[in-house]
Amino acid sequence: MSLNITPELLKQAQEGEVNQEAFIDSIRQSLPYAFGIVEDLAKRLAQGEAEWVEHSVPPPTEQDRAQLLRMIGGDSIRG
Repeated sequence: MSLNITPELLKQAQEGEVNQEAFIDSIRQSLPYAFGIVEDLAKRLAQGEAEWVEHSVPPPTEQDRAQLLRMIGGDSIRG
């Protein structure tokens, strides 16, 4: 997975205590297209108008498609 990790976040990971907000911010900055989709889906779901939501628009570029694949392929991101 290609994430832009700050030296501080790397040190936290090596010590076993990663700040969740810093980790989320690294995902937001590293995978902006994929993060935006997940963020939008979460907001729509939180509105409570539907039991589930979907995003069915194909990624506009191969780079965007790669971001989606990297995000769903990362164990630490899926939680």
